[in-house]
Amino acid sequence: MFRLTPFASAAALMLLSACSGPRDEQASLAAAEAFLAKRDTASAAIEIKNALQLRPDSARARFLMARTLFEQEDPAGAEIELTKAIDQAYDPDQVALLRAKLWNAQGRYSATVQEFGVNPLNDAQGSAAMEVLLATAQVGLRQWDAAGEHVRRALSRVPGHEPARVLAVRIDAAQGRLDASLAQAQQLTAQLPGNAEAWKLLGDLLRAQDGKTAEAAAAYEKALNLDATNADALSALIEVNFDRGDLAGVERQVAQLMKVAPNRPTTMLYESRLAGAHKDYERAHQILEGLLKVSPNDVRFLQAAGAVAFAAGRRSEAVGYLTKALRTTPENVAVRQILAQVLIEDDHAAQALKVLEPLNSTGPADGKTLALAARANQALGDTGRAAQQLSQAAQRPDASPALRIEAEVVAALAKGGGAMDVDKLSRIASQDPTVLPDVKLIEALLQRKQYPQALQAVAALEKKSPKSAVPPTLKGRVQWLSGQRDAARQSFAEALGRDANHFPALANLAAMDVEDRKLGDARRRLDGLLLADPGHVEALLTLADLDRMAGQPAAQIRERIAAAVKANPGSIEARLALVDHDVRQGDANAALEAAQAANSALPNSIPILERIGRLHLMRGQNEPARSAFGAVLSLDAKNLPARLGMADALLGIGNTAGATEAVERAIADAPRSAEALRAGANLALRAKQYGKVVQYARRVQELRPQEPAGFLMEGQAELLRGGYPAAARAFSAVLTLADNPDAAAGLHRALLGAKRNADAQAFAESWAAKHPEDVGFQLKAAEGAIANRDFAGAERVYRQLIEKQPRHAVALNNLAIMLLEQHKPGAVAFAQRAVELSPQQTDFADTLAQTYAGDKDFAKAIDLQRKVVERAPQVPDYRLNLAKLQLASRDEAGARKELQELKKLGPAYPRQAEVTKLLQGL
Repeated sequence: MFRLTPFASAAALMLLSACSGPRDEQASLAAAEAFLAKRDTASAAIEIKNALQLRPDSARARFLMARTLFEQEDPAGAEIELTKAIDQAYDPDQVALLRAKLWNAQGRYSATVQEFGVNPLNDAQGSAAMEVLLATAQVGLRQWDAAGEHVRRALSRVPGHEPARVLAVRIDAAQGRLDASLAQAQQLTAQLPGNAEAWKLLGDLLRAQDGKTAEAAAAYEKALNLDATNADALSALIEVNFDRGDLAGVERQVAQLMKVAPNRPTTMLYESRLAGAHKDYERAHQILEGLLKVSPNDVRFLQAAGAVAFAAGRRSEAVGYLTKALRTTPENVAVRQILAQVLIEDDHAAQALKVLEPLNSTGPADGKTLALAARANQALGDTGRAAQQLSQAAQRPDASPALRIEAEVVAALAKGGGAMDVDKLSRIASQDPTVLPDVKLIEALLQRKQYPQALQAVAALEKKSPKSAVPPTLKGRVQWLSGQRDAARQSFAEALGRDANHFPALANLAAMDVEDRKLGDARRRLDGLLLADPGHVEALLTLADLDRMAGQPAAQIRERIAAAVKANPGSIEARLALVDHDVRQGDANAALEAAQAANSALPNSIPILERIGRLHLMRGQNEPARSAFGAVLSLDAKNLPARLGMADALLGIGNTAGATEAVERAIADAPRSAEALRAGANLALRAKQYGKVVQYARRVQELRPQEPAGFLMEGQAELLRGGYPAAARAFSAVLTLADNPDAAAGLHRALLGAKRNADAQAFAESWAAKHPEDVGFQLKAAEGAIANRDFAGAERVYRQLIEKQPRHAVALNNLAIMLLEQHKPGAVAFAQRAVELSPQQTDFADTLAQTYAGDKDFAKAIDLQRKVVERAPQVPDYRLNLAKLQLASRDEAGARKELQELKKLGPAYPRQAEVTKLLQGL
């Protein structure tokens, strides 16, 4: 529960006054100053209030109250009292010094520099003190040269000025000159053995050195011996114990801090942090919530609240706190760094780079900023840039051993362009006590399918981390991939024995259950986890996947995902799962509504904005799509999906030149992207520039000769221009690289196109025998038969597929179409089954309407087709089908109305010739 600073009640004040006898205003203020000199702010506050009762307009009392509140860490109250002192014309020099201290403490460094950049004080001591405050502000702004100049001015006004000498060393240290700074600090403590701040400085510099934690703690203890009320030194000692993981030591020192500075915000911040360290996030949040009620814009509280929310997994809440803190003090380095870290963890690496950008523009970035930028670039796939930044960070004297190891690991990643350097990782892992290089080494060995070596690496990791659930989980993964299923299950069970809620192990066991067709076992595992943690987002989403595999109704699956969203409103994974589910069901309206709700909860999320853009494209809403993709590109100018989405939106409004420019920009930004080159090929196809398509394809083949993408593009282009022998050769080239279902379907279609029907049939039978579960090939084979108007052959494929999977909605729908094409009975029943399985799929409803018409039930057909048009007005083909049904039922007026609507679309609708012909026939 939040405890307000305990001021005495009015009755208590009267009692104190009565006990101590009458005292005039000046005596009370003199007593207050004496208490402040001893840092007894509570007693000082009582004396000042006594003075204000005697004389409310006392300028000196207001100033001393401002100073007291400042030392009690109440900046808002201090600002109010200082303003009153100014109104009463209190000493402007003392006011200026306190205001500069106040602004610096709030992180308002720019305000200090702008107001007092031309030092207004004439007194030597006061002038030197102001120069130190200006230097401190410039340090906060990372303007090292300006900071140094202010220190020199302070020393010129008062030679040997101790605060200036201490700050000069801090400025050197901040610029990375740690060894020289440490030597200077040691010299300072020898020359100024009674200066507590010099000893604290020495402690800070020792703490930045490897293996110097004990010496740092001793320096802080020395500072406290000199000044037992030095809360900063005690706070630093608390930080040392946090570094050591000595929470018992932290508790002792927080208790001591409560004696030195009871009920101060700093003390309460440490209480909150200690609760967080014990994972009591609710208690930590309560403490901070109380502080924020009193000072809602205090950057310290916002920063701490953001850190607690992040640790508790409430990422969107963390972003909210930290963004507000950053708006209050844009120059605050620590807030930018924490916010960037949260954004990286939340898969918003591009936004993280934008947050860090100002730190690079004000001078050389510090090591932490470089490391965060590197992690963001790595998340965006720019491993080379990440390696360069981490290398720079690791070369700084204050770089931690973990950071240096991370730099080596990423350098090993970058060396192979994404394929990890196994030899280098092995060397790092053998020399480093941390687990990061071991985990990366195991991943690299798994990529290479070097399972025995991976098991050896897991054994080494086990020695480093014998109590962690990670080694047996990785061991189980290796065993599973190498075919040792029983051993894998044992390893995953061992991991859960170490940590019953270790989700990777549990998820792997559930996945093995699914492979063994034991969906009930998989579900029971996840239900058990949800008993302990009902809101576990991964478990809820995995259960939704299991429901989908089991063929459960779409509405039930959606309820499961919606529950995950409700329990985890800040989870981007849950929100995207809901959007993607609605897309799979063909319900673009529900998907867009879910995406927009996600955007409201998690603004400026690139994956969410991308989906909003795609959904608008699905609905034929090109301008809103442009806006969504434009928002993505403002966050990440090289975002490939957004750039290609922008091209699609521009095509939708008939701006082919703009679309071409967007695709060319995408190819320039990502020359190795098959998606970008495919987009270029698609534009060439629209212009029937088949040779250009093949050029794109050959370019992909040169870049990635061992990957199928380029050969697939060439085969597809040749198919479209009727070059069936060339298409067959391209698809065959793909199949020499890998069993690729798309290539198999393309080869089948090319053989049919080349009139090699016997070869096509033989290939289809061979592929189906080797890949009986390849539903995609069967669907593609049916499409190939349809392209050759072999409707009976397509019907045969769909019937075979439905025999294996009677709930396959696409096969049911397409079989209904094939029966219609051949004027065979039974189409309605198959179409109805497809709609029952996927009621939101508008094209299935469109098919059902056509089957009703095939049975001459035009009333039912038209009624259903009108509903289809209402649900998807952006799909002009549905409106055209409605017009045709109305013509068939002799409703010429209704048909004319729908055809005239289509006529308004102009050349953007490619079937205008058919529309015109139908209108002319009326």
